[in-house]
Formats: sequence, C-alpha cells, structure tokens
Amino acid sequence: MNDQPQQLQTQLDNLASELTALSDRLLKAAHILQEQGTPLEVDLIQQLDRYRQDFTNLRSRVLELAAGSPISPVESQINSLTDLKHLLEQVDPHQADNREAAVQMLDRVLQITHRDNPNQAQLLACKDKAQQLKNQILAAETEIPQETEELAKGEHPFAHMLELLEKGDSLDDDRWAQLQDTVATAFGQPLAVALSRGKLKLAATEDEQRPQPAPASSNSQSGVVTLSGQEQPQREVVIFGGEETPAPVAEPAAAPHPQTATATAAPPATASVADKVGLKVLVHIQGMGDREFRDGEYAGTRGQARALEGYQLDFQTPVAGLQLKYMAHIAGMGDTKAFNTGEYAGTRGKARRLEGFAIQLDGPQAANYDVFYRAHVERMGDTKVHSNGQYCGTKGKGLRVEGMQVWIEPKAAS
Repeated sequence: MNDQPQQLQTQLDNLASELTALSDRLLKAAHILQEQGTPLEVDLIQQLDRYRQDFTNLRSRVLELAAGSPISPVESQINSLTDLKHLLEQVDPHQADNREAAVQMLDRVLQITHRDNPNQAQLLACKDKAQQLKNQILAAETEIPQETEELAKGEHPFAHMLELLEKGDSLDDDRWAQLQDTVATAFGQPLAVALSRGKLKLAATEDEQRPQPAPASSNSQSGVVTLSGQEQPQREVVIFGGEETPAPVAEPAAAPHPQTATATAAPPATASVADKVGLKVLVHIQGMGDREFRDGEYAGTRGQARALEGYQLDFQTPVAGLQLKYMAHIAGMGDTKAFNTGEYAGTRGKARRLEGFAIQLDGPQAANYDVFYRAHVERMGDTKVHSNGQYCGTKGKGLRVEGMQVWIEPKAAS
C-alpha cells in the first residue's frame, strides 16, 4: 500500500462531504419512520452500506500507514471520521502545523488597530473576515478550509497585509506594489492607503503590556517562556474533574518544531529558597515515551501533533504534611479516579489522548500553598492558568493536550 497522508486526507474530506448529505437525508427518513412508520428507501440503505464500506476501507489504509510510523494506534479505538482525522495528523504533523500557523497569523491580524480611527469601516470588516476564518479553521473536524495552507505559506491577503505592516521599510518597490494591490483588492483601497501611510499598527498584546518579571534562571535553551509570578487565576469555581476550561489565551509563538519546549515559572517575590516546593513532572508523549521535567517547565511538545497520554507528579523532596491529588480525562475512558502523589494517571502506548486534567493539594499543610497549572491544547493553544482543583482542558471535543506546566507556590503571609 503506497497511500500518502495527503491522498488519505483527500479521501477523508470526500467522505466527510458525503456524510453531510447522507446525515440530512437519514434524519428526514428517521423522522418519517417514527411519525408514519414508513420504512427507509432501498437506495438510502444502499447508500448507508456504501458509506460503511468506504469508511472501513479508509480506516484500514490509515491504520496501515500508521503502523509504519512511531505511532501504535489501537484499532478498536478508531471508530469515527474524527478519530481518523486525529490519527492522520499524528502520522503527518504538517497538517496540524498549517492549522496552528494559520490561526497564529489570524490572531496577529486581529491585533491590528488604526492610529487615528479605531472604527475605520474597512479595518473592522477585514478583522471580521479574519475572525470568521479563524472560527472555521478551529471548528473544522475533517475538511480544513483551503485558505489554511495559503496562510501558513504566507500567500494569503491577510499574510500580505502583515508583511506590508511589519516589513514595509525593507521591501523593494515591486514587492511593495504587489502586496498593496493584493490588500486593496481583498479589503478595499482605503485600507491599503491607510496601511501605506503608516496609519495601521499592531496593538500590544496583554503579555506585552504587563510588566515582565525578572527571569527565574539564566537557562538559554530555545523555547523558554517565563511566567509571571503575579498572574492569578480565577477562583470562583473550584472543582475536581468538572467542566472544561472556558476560554484559552492566545498561544505564544514557539520555535519551529522543537523536540520539547521548556517554560520556567518565576517564583513569587515573597517566597524564599527554603519555601520553594520542587516537583518532578513525568509525562508520556505519544511516539516518544516517558519524559521527566521539573516544576514550571513546559512538559510536552508544540507543533508536532503529539498527544500526552498520561502524567505523574511527585515532589523533588518530600514536604511534611503536603500531598498531591490529581485526575485525568482520557479519550474513550472519561474521567479517571483521583490519584495520589507518585501515581501515574493515564495510559501508555494505546493512542488514548489526554484531553484535560485537574490537580489539587492535600494534607495538613495544603492551606499554606497553591498549585498552579495550564495546558497546551490542540488548535486552542495555551489555556489560562488554573489552580487548586479547577479542570483544565476540554471534554468530548476530541482535542489532545500536547503539553502542561505545573508549579506550587507558598501563600503570602497575611
């Protein structure tokens, strides 16, 4: 079998399109069957059977392709088009990379403001188109919008707009004229003129506006991200194994295709070295196996479509009166039980993705500390920081957790 991921993706997209029409027809037939007792038409039954056969054949081809890769999927767990889509992304991370790059570019477009007229009609219409396209890309389960690849390659009008905005002074006249024409055609001449006159700018993001803390260490490894020790999560609803995180923050740009990325959390200003609680964070990365990290480090990958399959937390040095309790939401299994310090939550080598988790402290000293954590979720990026038993991730959406950060801070003395 010489199927390539792109060929299989095309077949998957065609099957998804066929399913849309088939589902509509089947719903109408089911309603008539329920209300009038009219049996399903023969050709509808035949169409259902053809769909089943086409799905089975495609499933066999995708599993055969995955068998020659580092991924070891369990055949009985691949039962839907969404499962096939996720499996293809793991075999061919290029598709997931395009989606991620496209969303990041659209996020930058949404940060554009007008220096003199924030409500310029053409700019608002342009940003509305960017938001709609972003929503389409994020919502696509199988058939990803064609514009996704154009954005990732820098060949879309939105990409040309950003190139003019960010590299205008360094462009030669021919390139400038070409980009300006593209922007004028796509979004209107007034917006292209405003762009050429320097009237547009990228608004500072929330992270850029916030005062940056001093680095926690001089670690020079690429991909290091320092978290603010002052960043406080919402605490209105403290749950353990409850609902999904409501809204992710925009994902920061990451180094292309890192094997692993590390992010160190800055300790609070009131914490002394003696107060520091060291953690060992072990994660099982799909296709890579177990990897161990420290508290505050980013544990996982970015842009490789590799799911975490489970995790384990332990103290670097035991803290008297302080313990950890944590759970996981695993694809096809749901919420796990609560695990204790040093126990593994999840699976290994079964292609069952971690979709979310919650962590809380236990023991007589638990009231003196806070545990903070966040996740990097497929297509959503980094979530907000969660704490003390809040559920972090999603449920029932088929989105994998690709990385996590966990750290503990002592509460400030009152």
